[in-house]
Amino acid sequence: MAVNLANGKIIWEQKYQADFKKNQYAVQMAKGPNATPLVIGKRLFTLGVTGTLNAWDTATGRNLWSKDFSKTVDTSKMFCGTAASPLEVDGKLIVQVGSDIHGGQILAFEPSSGKVAWEWKGLGPGYASPVVISLGGKNQIATLTQGSIVGLDAATGQELWSAPFPDEWHENIVTPLWTGSHLIVSGPRQGTHAFTLAQVNGQWTATEAWKNAAVTMYMSSPVFGDGLVYGHSSKKKGQFFAIDAKTG
Repeated sequence: MAVNLANGKIIWEQKYQADFKKNQYAVQMAKGPNATPLVIGKRLFTLGVTGTLNAWDTATGRNLWSKDFSKTVDTSKMFCGTAASPLEVDGKLIVQVGSDIHGGQILAFEPSSGKVAWEWKGLGPGYASPVVISLGGKNQIATLTQGSIVGLDAATGQELWSAPFPDEWHENIVTPLWTGSHLIVSGPRQGTHAFTLAQVNGQWTATEAWKNAAVTMYMSSPVFGDGLVYGHSSKKKGQFFAIDAKTG
């Protein structure tokens, strides 16, 4: 919906059917949606829990185009469905969809038409959202899958690097954090890790710089400021922490 900020009145509202049957082990959790909406120019993009991507006109609410990825979302292991928020990079709309069984896709769309500019296929997604990293004058897209961290060329979708990051329940939920020198990732059983990204003889590598097993982020993503990473750890029934971004 669109809401008038001055008086709170609803300007327009759109609805569509989004039947979603949660895994039996996750029925007490909310059904979604999980992904944050994104505005590019005069278009609003929403990605539903079932994997339905919609483009809406921000002024009228008219549906401009739609893509349905629901057949690739299997909740037998990916309990909570589609969760990655859409991302804008270099004028393209970046979306990560899929599941454990059907595999994952990262796609770049033309926001105006929904035409696919490029597509990457690999492991099914985690629940984290992709982020953009600027290195060497070019943009990369970094994101978590169910068992790894991957970096893609934002212009072409080519996989530049990857690093294993497995979790027995495929709960890679925390969105990666780029500090300008390190990529911070974390999980409930893996602890918190920092990777250094570098290009050697034309090949990109992701090398672990440090890890801290005592800090285990579960669902909330960290923030970076003044050389410190701030966040919530699930250790000892919940802790607020600050750690040195360069050393852990």
